[in-house]
Amino acid sequence: MNNDMLTLLKTTYENDSSYILIIDAMRKLIWQNKKHTPFESYSDTPAEILQLPKSGSIPSGDYSYSANGIIYDYHLINVSDEYYIISCSNIPAIYKYLENKYTRENIENELAMTKIESMSISAATARLNDYFEDFEDDHIPPEKLNEQTNIIMHCCARILKKQYLLEEVLRYYKEDELTDEILNCSEIIKSFSENCTNVIGPRGKTKIVFEESDDIYIKASWKRMEYFLLCALLTLRKKYSGIYKLKISYSQIVDEVVINMKLIHTDEELPERPPLLSEFTPIYKDIPTYEIEQIIIRKFLERYNGFIIDSTESKNKFISLRFPAVDTDSELKLASPRKSILGGNIITPYHAILFEISDFRYY
Repeated sequence: MNNDMLTLLKTTYENDSSYILIIDAMRKLIWQNKKHTPFESYSDTPAEILQLPKSGSIPSGDYSYSANGIIYDYHLINVSDEYYIISCSNIPAIYKYLENKYTRENIENELAMTKIESMSISAATARLNDYFEDFEDDHIPPEKLNEQTNIIMHCCARILKKQYLLEEVLRYYKEDELTDEILNCSEIIKSFSENCTNVIGPRGKTKIVFEESDDIYIKASWKRMEYFLLCALLTLRKKYSGIYKLKISYSQIVDEVVINMKLIHTDEELPERPPLLSEFTPIYKDIPTYEIEQIIIRKFLERYNGFIIDSTESKNKFISLRFPAVDTDSELKLASPRKSILGGNIITPYHAILFEISDFRYY
């Protein structure tokens, strides 16, 4: 590429709202306009992040890439096989997909049908367990029958996890589901910690420790925040094997509320107990595993003016969630709502979302 052509391309794309980069035929970066991109902190080269083939011609067209567990789109223009002009979006691809009202309604219909089927199976399993309690057979220990019903319930939880998370994403397109409330952080985080502890169970590999402090307030939806905290906990915990203590604390620094989640490794060993379900090995192992959870986290932060800091502190994984504090002297102080997303179902969102890191037995 000659200097005149490069100067022309710089003039054309320098102020483009998208992240623009120009790569030569050898996949070497020639120029970029340095706009914000989700992968700007990565050590890999742009060609590696965008998964461009190492050699050969790349046809012009639309492609996708993954960063932090979220899929984004990019458009590539092949200029005579000499260089490539690439325009990267920093908006998750799923945002564009869900902008269409009919797409959302179709997803809701599919989710409703599958959810009814899963709930029917779990209800039938509960009834079957009642029969088991009155069933006597010296050749079949009650523990064996309970284990089979627990396996059925755990399979339903695996199915319902996707249901609950997709339903939550769709709620961000319904304004009545997003109403701000003045929330007492102490109350909601205490409730969240207790619910997680009950679902994870005493034999689970995550011990929740809640550090209660003074009452401080933020503006958000109680239910949206519960899902948000579940997704934050899951993405923090799922990456690490072994037994951990998860410390949750909060404080107010000037006009900002800080909620901290710290994952601390312990030397504790739990007695061996076979898992309810065998380990699932995906056919495609490199897909963004946490996409739905990450989208919910991003949606919540966008809607309620928060941001997240992800770091490591003394080899312990640490995330800090930050939100504007509420001045309760100048605003009407509302009673914190006490309706949790637990609901009346046997398999609640807590059971479904946390099933991979819990050891919950229903019976």
